[in-house]
Amino acid sequence: MITEKQKEAVKELCLYVDNFCKENNLSVFMSVAASEDHPDGLEQVAGSIFSGKTEHIIGSISGVAKANKNAYMLLSMGLMQAYTRKADINTIPFGENLNMN
Repeated sequence: MITEKQKEAVKELCLYVDNFCKENNLSVFMSVAASEDHPDGLEQVAGSIFSGKTEHIIGSISGVAKANKNAYMLLSMGLMQAYTRKADINTIPFGENLNMN
């Protein structure tokens, strides 16, 4: 079971990265997860940050995907799962109420 400490760590990391990027005028796309495998599936709490100029973020994602085939596969599979709604993930709604269910 994912602990409250892990949930809090995901939230704190998202806040830290968001503040750091704002202070240093950086664009960011970040995903973080606390995960645990179970016989009946994956338990996961995820958080993400999107901040800055969209064209900079898109260029960064494209560059990483081009340079690293593992990153390309992870991004492709993540987008496909999100599109088909096979991913059942408890996501922290960043920028709003950061309380967990």
